[in-house]
Amino acid sequence: MRPYAVPAYADLLATVDPTNVPATRVTGAEPVVTATAQRVDVDVSTDAGVLRVVCVRSGARWLVATLGVREEVAPR
Repeated sequence: MRPYAVPAYADLLATVDPTNVPATRVTGAEPVVTATAQRVDVDVSTDAGVLRVVCVRSGARWLVATLGVREEVAPR
């Protein structure tokens, strides 16, 4: 994962036990949630729910900055 994540997040991911990750496969990607020239947030559907993936630009590359369960927005 180190080549695909910002250094601090790669360090954090190195401490994760893969057996504790409930998702086993990606089931689809939803449209981009927000995007700027330096950051993009996208929701990715998995067999364990929807994850929010935040990527940031690092030179000519995009790297994962955070990944977590998407927070549901309460209806108004």
